[in-house]
Amino acid sequence: MLLSMIVFAKPIKFALLFTFGNVLAVGSTAFLLGPAQQLGMMFDTARVFATAIYIGCVVIALICALLVSHTPLIIQSHFSNMLIILQALIFLSIEQ
Repeated sequence: MLLSMIVFAKPIKFALLFTFGNVLAVGSTAFLLGPAQQLGMMFDTARVFATAIYIGCVVIALICALLVSHTPLIIQSHFSNMLIILQALIFLSIEQ
């Protein structure tokens, strides 16, 4: 309930916090593995398209939040961002 209120009442704040959380999540794995190994794994031939889509979704979400300030676009960009994260988690669990 609280999350839906934040998304629809203050979508720009949600977009910035959600994007910041995604950057922190990628940064935390880079801290654990090392930046070179993290980037090597992200841009591996099997993951390069997922990485490009993920980075594109993050950039589009920031553009929609900061420059366009259009609520449906912000929500749609974050929904697509959540889908790519879910897809990555599913494929990681299948690989192992």
